[in-house]
Amino acid sequence: MKAQPLESPAATSREAAVQLSAMSNLGSTVEAEDLATGKRLTYRLVEGHDAAPSDGLLSIDSPVGLVLRSRRAGEVVTATTPRGHRRLRILSVS
Repeated sequence: MKAQPLESPAATSREAAVQLSAMSNLGSTVEAEDLATGKRLTYRLVEGHDAAPSDGLLSIDSPVGLVLRSRRAGEVVTATTPRGHRRLRILSVS
């Protein structure tokens, strides 16, 4: 039986950090930056009947809500909305 090389502690801790970082879903609060305007946005992902975009409550089934679902901080997403395309960088998920 041949011995397998050990992974470095730094590589293992980086992988653990990626696995443990929060993934957005229903009920998550997502902070994002609009890459066209630089504006920071904070949304809580909710069911459609609870949505109030002006209050930061975004339907998980809306165009922006769909692209924010199942994402992690650091990802860049593009939403196709009635007003055109919006590119957002996810800053945090909690």
